[in-house]
Amino acid sequence: MPATDVRRVEVTPASVLTGDVLTIGECHFKVLTRTRVHGGVRLGLTSGALFVMSHRTTLTVWRADPPGLRPRSFWETALRQPPPTRAEIVAQVVVGCALVIVIALAVMAR
Repeated sequence: MPATDVRRVEVTPASVLTGDVLTIGECHFKVLTRTRVHGGVRLGLTSGALFVMSHRTTLTVWRADPPGLRPRSFWETALRQPPPTRAEIVAQVVVGCALVIVIALAVMAR
């Protein structure tokens, strides 16, 4: 992902999205889970650590553009196959029916 597709955003824990990257010291952690808890949000990170933060806390995160790619990661969205066309579905049904008929005829011919 080119650096132009990522930007720094100042957010509250309530507006952190799955897939955002949190920097703690020199280490970068991707947010895997986000759960609301009483008075704040619990963030599950790639390291396995769970952070419970007050909703008043301000964080700076790295976020991939465009926001429309959420909650999937960039790569999941980029590599996702498009849904099959109507012609592909019809072709699969015809081949499946033909296979069933051929197997049935082979069984009856025995």
